Amino acid sequence: MRELVTWRVHAGQVPDPVLRELALQALRKRGNMLGAALFAVLAPRGRRSEVVRALVAFQSAYNYLDTLAEQPSADPVGNGRRLHSALLLALEPGAGRRDYYAGYPRCDDGGC
Repeated sequence: MRELVTWRVHAGQVPDPVLRELALQALRKRGNMLGAALFAVLAPRGRRSEVVRALVAFQSAYNYLDTLAEQPSADPVGNGRRLHSALLLALEPGAGRRDYYAGYPRCDDGGC
C-alpha cells in the first residue's frame, strides 16, 4: 500500500534512534492500517483515495502513540493520556501544539 511506504519514509527520518525504531515497529502492525483503509469503501468513489490517506495516517499515529504508551514510564496512565491527546488535537484544525512527550524520556521525533 502506497500510504504505508509514505509513513515508513517519515518514520525513517525521526532523528532520535529509539523513537525511530518505535515508529518503524508501530508500522509493522499492517493489519490495523489495512483494516482502517478498508472503511474507505464507504466513501464516495471520487473521495476514496483521500479517505484512505486520512485513515491510514490516523491509524499510523494511533499505533505509534500506543507503542510509546506501552514503554516504561513513572506515570503510565498520565503518559498514555498525554500522548494520545495528540489524536484529538489532530482532528481540530488550528489547534495549538502541546508537549505530548512531557511524561516520556525522549521527544525528538522531528515533528513527523
